Amino acid sequence: MVVDETKYDMLDIEKPTDGAYIELETISGDKAFTKVIHVASVTEEKKQFKLGRGRESDIKLGDISVSRLHALITVSSKGFLLQDNNSKFGTLLLMPPEPQKIPATNGLSLQIGKTTLKFSLNASKIKVMKSAEELSENLETESVK
Repeated sequence: MVVDETKYDMLDIEKPTDGAYIELETISGDKAFTKVIHVASVTEEKKQFKLGRGRESDIKLGDISVSRLHALITVSSKGFLLQDNNSKFGTLLLMPPEPQKIPATNGLSLQIGKTTLKFSLNASKIKVMKSAEELSENLETESVK
C-alpha cells in the first residue's frame, strides 16, 4: 500500500535468508483481483521450476489460459532462462534487449497465459542470458535437475 508516496507492506512474507530465491507476484489492474506471491528457494538440488496449473507444477497458477506445464525457469550462478513449453497462449517477457545484472529489487514483467507476474531473482552477480545457447554453454559445468 502507498500512502503519501511511502510504501508500506500489507503482510510479511517469509523469504529465504540463506541463498538465492525467485519471487513471482501476480499483478493486475482489476480491483476484484486476488494477489498471489510465490517464493521458491534455489538450491543445488532445485534449480529448475515448472510453472503451470497442473499438479506437477512447482509454481501453480489458477488461470484456465495457463497450460498444465506452461513454462520452465532454470537458474544458475550465471543467470536464468525462461522457456515456454509449447503452451497454447505463450509466455512473454518484457525486458531490456541487452544482458544485464538484475538486482534483487528489480522486477521483470512476465505474462503466462492471461496472468501477468512480476519476476524477481534474489541473488548476487546474476545476469540475463541472451539465448538458450548462451545459458547452455554456461551450465555445462553445473548439473541442472
